[in-house]
Amino acid sequence: MKVRNNNYKKDVEAVFLEATFIRELGIQLVNVEPGRCLAEVQVIPAHLQHLNRVHGGVISSLAGHAALGAAISVASEGDVLVAPEFTFQMFRGVESGLLQAKAQVIKGGALLIFTEAEVFYNGTAGEHLVAKGNFTFTRA
Repeated sequence: MKVRNNNYKKDVEAVFLEATFIRELGIQLVNVEPGRCLAEVQVIPAHLQHLNRVHGGVISSLAGHAALGAAISVASEGDVLVAPEFTFQMFRGVESGLLQAKAQVIKGGALLIFTEAEVFYNGTAGEHLVAKGNFTFTRA
């Protein structure tokens, strides 16, 4: 993956630290490399909806921010990215534990950056796919 910004790690770290909503949810950056980003959140009671499962908004926010991190890693220095379009599918409910989002750039173009993010739960029976999203980023 082509790196257009040698300071991409610092920029991705900043977008995780400076996003108040993301901090309030407890979403944390784990790792970023060109075209890839790993983020996670430990489920707390405040994340649960009326059925005592993690709210879809928490899961989609985790996926979206990981996708943003992946996109920033291939963007030019100083680019401010927004996602005017995304699709998201939920596959299973989760009540507790650690959720991880693995995001990658599918195509990093001059105008648009296409990414996908998968959210996983690691349970006693192994890793389970919880949700998947596709995010299109453009410069703001």
